[in-house]
Amino acid sequence: MQFLRLLPLLVLAACFDAGNAPSCTIQCNNDSDCTDGLSCGPGGLCTEGQNCIEPDTCMANEFIACLSDTARSCNAAGNGTTDLPCGAPGCNTTERRCNNCPPDQARCMGDMLETCMPDGSATVLDACGAPGCNATDSRCNVCIPNEVKCAGDMLETCMPDGSATVANACGAPGCNTTALRCNACVPNQRSCSAGGMEVEACMPDGSAKMVIDTCAAGCAPENGTVAAHCRYLSPVHLPDVCDMPAARIDYTPNASATITTSLDTNCDAVVAQTGGGPVCVVRARTITIPAGVTLTHEGSRPIAYVADTLLEVRGTLDASANMTQNGPGGGRSSGAVAASSTRAGGGAGFGTAGAAGGAVNSGAGGAGGVVLDPFTLAAFSGGARAPDPNGIFGGLDPVGGGGGGAVMLIACRGAVRMSGTVDVNGGGGEGSRDTVAGTQIAMSAGAAGGGTGGYVMLQGLSVTIDGNIFANGGGGGGGAIGNDTAGMRGLDGQRGTSPASGGSAAGGGPGGSGGSLGNLPRVGTGASTGGAAGGGGGAVGWVQVYAPMAVTPTVTGTVSATVSPKRNSTLR
Repeated sequence: MQFLRLLPLLVLAACFDAGNAPSCTIQCNNDSDCTDGLSCGPGGLCTEGQNCIEPDTCMANEFIACLSDTARSCNAAGNGTTDLPCGAPGCNTTERRCNNCPPDQARCMGDMLETCMPDGSATVLDACGAPGCNATDSRCNVCIPNEVKCAGDMLETCMPDGSATVANACGAPGCNTTALRCNACVPNQRSCSAGGMEVEACMPDGSAKMVIDTCAAGCAPENGTVAAHCRYLSPVHLPDVCDMPAARIDYTPNASATITTSLDTNCDAVVAQTGGGPVCVVRARTITIPAGVTLTHEGSRPIAYVADTLLEVRGTLDASANMTQNGPGGGRSSGAVAASSTRAGGGAGFGTAGAAGGAVNSGAGGAGGVVLDPFTLAAFSGGARAPDPNGIFGGLDPVGGGGGGAVMLIACRGAVRMSGTVDVNGGGGEGSRDTVAGTQIAMSAGAAGGGTGGYVMLQGLSVTIDGNIFANGGGGGGGAIGNDTAGMRGLDGQRGTSPASGGSAAGGGPGGSGGSLGNLPRVGTGASTGGAAGGGGGAVGWVQVYAPMAVTPTVTGTVSATVSPKRNSTLR
């Protein structure tokens, strides 16, 4: 009941203003804070002169004043005072009591932040959660001190005092959620080294790059969906053959063999050509034709050996014509004129013009074929055959020599080394003959011309030829005259620089020799009335080298052919 009586008095005291307040009710710091003649007395209270903090009489238990950290109250008898030490929370002059806690002071209680109310009446607890409560700064942490985490492509690091996070943009490499750092590079991404001659791959954890390939022709940077890679050839006629590494590790035959290019089983791939027949491709990462091994090729398709890195020929690749049978990929027309009863056939033309056939009496012999640069051809093919007056094999008139074959040697990312022999010689033409046995004489048309040497193409990041390439023309057939006679067939092109001899005559004119290194094909010899003239010799074939712009091929071997100037390769 006493509390109830006291409460109105306290409320009334609180409601006094400076103009009508009784003595000892208004707080002050100096006399100017007091009115109505009151002065600022002990205990910081406006007084009429009495000692407010030590009154003679007072209302029992009434709060009198704060004396530093002590609350003074009237004693229970109303005739004196009682001091109550408030301790650390202090005495609250506004609320006229001891504080329950230091106003606005905070402290950590485990992961809870306990904060005292501004009036010191009570504390409020806040849960700091995972970041925890910072006992040093008496606050909840904004983040877990020193914690590092990824936020998308940003790396966020909490300050050591937990007050804030620092965000760093990781950019394209991204933020590594496992290692909790910015990646140094995009994991598993390939790129070109600073010098542009190496391919680097970023480690799976994005920590660093390592060199995975050294590039002979430079590094091609990433382009769309195509990763950075060592530049490689896009070979002429087979532009896409190098795009994927070969499935076979190595191709090194250990014995001589005959390869029929028309059989798919002999080809790792058969690549179609626009404007020509398909190419039989033998594909491996490395290709070596050992010394002492001869691979003889037959069939209708040109042959291409394609290695990823090194292609080396130490043995022999034979893709020559065999008499009237074309070498693989050979046999196109060269415009030479076929034999007839009044003339011999002209030799086929390719690296040079073919030689004309001989004439009977004062007539004209069959013209030789024209020069043709294979660079102008849409498709890869071999040498030209001499014309066949029968239209198909098996007739009675002499058949022209076959064209030498087509051989392509490619090293997509490395070197072509040719220290052995490549033979694409042309075939010799047939001689004329008496087509009926016995006493009756029925002479065939004049002798046929020789076929040309074939076409050898070498494509690599470097090309070395210190062996032999033979693309010699075949000799023209020999003429004949008389019962049961026959001119000899011209020789096939020879493995050497000597020309293939024309066929000897049997009463008619001998055939012209085929072309070879430094030797143009020779014209067939004419014949007198009743005899057959000799056929013209076939021309040499072609050799073409492709290499990157800055690369000069090394040629120290024997090349018996028309050698086209080196052309620049296209790189991917």
